[in-house]
Amino acid sequence: MKYRLVILIIVVSFVAVGTLYVLIDYSNPTQNDYRVLLQLQHRDSDGNLISYVEGTKIVFIKSDKLDQFLDSLPNKKMIEKDGKNYEMFQWIGPSEKFSKYHAWSGYELRVLPVNNQYQTVLMVLHNAYETQPGDTASIRWTVLRLLG
Repeated sequence: MKYRLVILIIVVSFVAVGTLYVLIDYSNPTQNDYRVLLQLQHRDSDGNLISYVEGTKIVFIKSDKLDQFLDSLPNKKMIEKDGKNYEMFQWIGPSEKFSKYHAWSGYELRVLPVNNQYQTVLMVLHNAYETQPGDTASIRWTVLRLLG
């Protein structure tokens, strides 16, 4: 029974990830103005590192809201990459504690404040990992925003 559940979760994860890849609009010039690196550390309830994953594939972006959020961050650096100038923002998001068994293959950046409800401004895909109750994840973001 347990193996069937694991296989079902894996199959659903692959279908969900495949669907998201199909929905990406590679011709969207706004999406090309950003580079993202998501670094996620997944730990068990005893604090042991279970997995480390990175994500770079942007599948959803609200550039105006993302820009508002980035402009509110205290530290930024100017860098040059591939002959283009970028602003670089880095921050650590709040840790998450999981209360159920689940497989994850994407992460959302949510910001306040529309009617005091969080709204998603960015979603990034990464390799899947599976959580159990009591597991935690810590997130580090690096976002490059094209200047000009």
